[in-house]
Amino acid sequence: MASDPTTAAEAPPVPPFTTFLAEQGRGELLRELTDEMSKLVAACAELGKGGTLTLTLAVKPTETGTLEIADSVRAKLPTPKAKPSLWFADQRGGLHRRDPRQMEMSSLREVPAPARAAGE
Repeated sequence: MASDPTTAAEAPPVPPFTTFLAEQGRGELLRELTDEMSKLVAACAELGKGGTLTLTLAVKPTETGTLEIADSVRAKLPTPKAKPSLWFADQRGGLHRRDPRQMEMSSLREVPAPARAAGE
């Protein structure tokens, strides 16, 4: 690390991390974090499940003495539970909506009511 001729008492205060977030990528990082957080909160509230928002900052010194900082935002949204459906399997492993073991019934038809006698 390069030596700094100023003492700790003379050094300017460290800016808040929120200042870095607001300025990184000309404000794009903060906008992306806001958008992804909003999506995460909405999905968690809707599904009643948790998720995560991860900010990764890669810091690398350059030959000129500056620092290159690359950011990456990743949201892991909760996913809805898959809704299963019911199927019947035949002996060969085929899937059917109707049970292949069940006999087919002939068409149902309406049976007319018996005619009533005149005196009934």
